[in-house]
Amino acid sequence: MLRYMIKNLIVNVLLAILTFDDCMAPGEEFCISYAFNYYGPTGLDVDFYLDGFNSSMGYSLESAVNDQTGTTEILLGSNTFTICFIYNGICDGGDVTHVFFDGVIPGIDCKIWEMFDIPCCPDHECLDLKIESTYLGCAENLPNGYSLELQFEDPNQLGYQFTLTYDSGTVSSVNHTYIGSSLFITATLEPNEEDPSMCVFVDFSNPSICDEELCFFQPDCVCNDIVKLNVVYPSGCRGVGTEFCLPVSFYYYGYNSIPLDFVLDENNSSSDYELTSYTSTGTSPNIENGLNTFVVCFIYSGPCSTGITDLAFDIITKSNCSLSSAGQVGCCFSAQAENTTLKESEGVILGTEKGTLEIMVSPNPFSSTFSLSVSSLEETVGMVAIYDILGKNLFEKEISLIDGNNDFLFNPSLKNQGLYIVKLTTSNGKTITTTIVKTR
Repeated sequence: MLRYMIKNLIVNVLLAILTFDDCMAPGEEFCISYAFNYYGPTGLDVDFYLDGFNSSMGYSLESAVNDQTGTTEILLGSNTFTICFIYNGICDGGDVTHVFFDGVIPGIDCKIWEMFDIPCCPDHECLDLKIESTYLGCAENLPNGYSLELQFEDPNQLGYQFTLTYDSGTVSSVNHTYIGSSLFITATLEPNEEDPSMCVFVDFSNPSICDEELCFFQPDCVCNDIVKLNVVYPSGCRGVGTEFCLPVSFYYYGYNSIPLDFVLDENNSSSDYELTSYTSTGTSPNIENGLNTFVVCFIYSGPCSTGITDLAFDIITKSNCSLSSAGQVGCCFSAQAENTTLKESEGVILGTEKGTLEIMVSPNPFSSTFSLSVSSLEETVGMVAIYDILGKNLFEKEISLIDGNNDFLFNPSLKNQGLYIVKLTTSNGKTITTTIVKTR
């Protein structure tokens, strides 16, 4: 039945027909066909919106389009609108939900409204939230514990209520937060017994969401100061006798603000290597709880007959825990040294395109915003991406380039201080990268 309100009888609205599916599944869009006759001023739009007060909690009105025009314009005479909804609430099979929506024609003070009931489908398949990442490491200040982090793709925030259980021990400090379209769940696990295969269960309160079981191999936390070490080794060659630097990142859990040392591993490095310096990109020269990033610099003064050198070094904390890193660095005489690319040991592969693209960031370091200047020899479209030192993509934005100089201002809202990689990729596959440091 059509319901309408018309001021001074300016508009005459007749014959509402409402058709919809027999049932709906949570998290999935469903649409109704809403038809009526209209007699009034032409060239106007009708705005449909959900009456959240009278509708079941969890509904959203996604779109409303006139089938005849493909827009929201209302026509003289017969009109049929397709109006689509999504229900993100709790929905046991057979439960009945209520939908109440309004339509307003601005400018003539005309309002129509309609309501209907629609049940949940009794046998709908549960929605499987995509797992974007998982991490199990050594817990901070808990010798026998583990730190768990799960990331689910949940743009409609369906999984905000859940129970987390652990088959071999106890769970504590369970928290969750949404960042963009992702649900992050963190917890501390404390095992009752040594179990090489540790399984956790996420039981979502919303029955429309599939529960998850995730299993991990038990990390070695005998020395639990430093985890997730990542080093960026250069490809190409570095000039003999010329200093070069490597970005190094790691997570630290333990007493706050303690000194550490970077030591050259002479037994596994080519002779004539020297570790010249190491500098924190943060505000303190010591290491802090959480992510730490350093720049470690070396000079190689030895022979370059094979074109390849071996480089290895250790990171040692005051508690004598250490991690080692080893890689190969190409060598050449300074006149042959190239401005080559960086290749992450785990993560994105970065490159440059000489002669066609040049980029510069300023200020560097930056606190909140920075400028990106791009010199291009062609008109094209590009994608600017920012990665952390572990290769995780944190920011993307499409830009349009003209032949010549281009300037852009970015505010990427990066949470942590440290070293980041800025990468520009054009539509024809050309790429160029640089690094930038975020301060507090």
